[in-house]
Amino acid sequence: MTDVLLICPSFDPERRTPHIKEGPDIGSATLPLALVYLGAFLEENDIQVKLVDTRLYSRDEALRRIKNYLNGVSLVGLSVMTRTIPDALTISDFVKSCDNNIKIVWGGIHPTLLPAQTVSDKSIDFVIVGEGEVPLLGLINHLKKGKPEIKEIPSLVYKQANVISMNEKAPPLDVNALPFPAYHLLEIDRYIVRRGYDGEWIRTLEIQTSRGCPHRCAFCVNTIINRQIYRMQQPTKVLNQLDKLINNFNLNHVIFLDENFFPSKKRAGAILKELVKYDISWIGDCRADYLSAYDSSFLSLMQKSGCKRLFIGVESGSQKVLDALKKDITVEQVINAVRTCTKYNIVPNASIMIGLPSETREDLLKTLKLMWLLKKECPKLLWSGPQLYRPYPGGTMYELCKQSGLTEPETLRQWADDQSKGFTGYLDAFPWIKDIKTFNFVLNVYIYMQILNVAEYAYPDMKTKLLAKSLARIINYRWSHNFWYIPITPKIVRLLKDKRILWSVLGQ
Repeated sequence: MTDVLLICPSFDPERRTPHIKEGPDIGSATLPLALVYLGAFLEENDIQVKLVDTRLYSRDEALRRIKNYLNGVSLVGLSVMTRTIPDALTISDFVKSCDNNIKIVWGGIHPTLLPAQTVSDKSIDFVIVGEGEVPLLGLINHLKKGKPEIKEIPSLVYKQANVISMNEKAPPLDVNALPFPAYHLLEIDRYIVRRGYDGEWIRTLEIQTSRGCPHRCAFCVNTIINRQIYRMQQPTKVLNQLDKLINNFNLNHVIFLDENFFPSKKRAGAILKELVKYDISWIGDCRADYLSAYDSSFLSLMQKSGCKRLFIGVESGSQKVLDALKKDITVEQVINAVRTCTKYNIVPNASIMIGLPSETREDLLKTLKLMWLLKKECPKLLWSGPQLYRPYPGGTMYELCKQSGLTEPETLRQWADDQSKGFTGYLDAFPWIKDIKTFNFVLNVYIYMQILNVAEYAYPDMKTKLLAKSLARIINYRWSHNFWYIPITPKIVRLLKDKRILWSVLGQ
């Protein structure tokens, strides 16, 4: 008997390129960690849980597996981001078509930001705002036993006779009281063996040791959802979980999936000192200003503990743009952070965004110039992006986009339509960019850099790889000379995309 079925929807409803493939080479797939923690909390409270990560399967196989689990289930829960709305709706509609009496609850970032609009959909009965552990337990017990009363369940949004009600929000959880994640709910062997960016094989899994972030980045939903509240597990709690994780699954690598692992240098240091005893490597996130300020003893400890890669939010090479993003870092700190990583043999993975509100051509040229400089400082440096800025709900930047003409969808189904269209190539998706020449420049730079990423890091089919490498020679010349006029290459790329030869490069 199953009390609740938890489902992770996919970014790609058509499953054109499965996020997690059969066999050992599964790329950069990450666990649906929020559901794994949620499942552990429910099981600790005697709730029977099943979990389906739909990214593992074709669309038909995913729906077949979901249907097999529905017998006796009274509640299905989905963790939904804006980009996964199309697939989440497909799944919700499917569940209702199988048995309309089964209740469906959505949680995650998008429903948290737009709960009333989300719960108004015909296939959704409830929304949980924020952390799901306590509200979901209350909802399951309400459906099973009639207690607690629905109005007593914190953070729950529901509809009765077309009237939407929102209960008072639950207080933040004590993260030190959370149980060990329920990795057993997944086909865990499908996630463990992965190929890193340098081609080596690793045995790895994700772990989360904190929730929230104390910083105020204007594009981040944390400023709204967690209100910059940062909660961290104590070192003893973290180390007990790491010991279980490493030994239970014979890992030689760990991914700290915290939004920010380093706000407390003292806590991080205590964890890393013990991590030295394990023969493993690890990766995590670290801000540029943190790295710039760390002394040599702490940086040496990071290296000794097995730190191989750090994700660094660079975002832009323009100080004006960084200030508008409220990053509270400087371009000089970014350069120093990359130099620090190089000195201690840590690979920096720098995230870049382009097409931002108030960003000019000159700002973008500064970003490209900084990217070239960072690559010269650290040839092993990896890029996350540059990605086109997508104005998902949350953060002051999203509100600025709305003021600049962005039309927010009025229904959940409209959100799904917008996600299905994609953003690349649609000027009306960037109303804050008023000049067509600037838009074309942003789009061309995006295409160039995606090709470079495929040429250098990705593992596509040989035809795509050879095409990307050929085009990369032209792009690298442009990049090294910061010369971006006469955009011939994108015309060639669009032709190849139309023929689906470089589909994996450009996505939608």
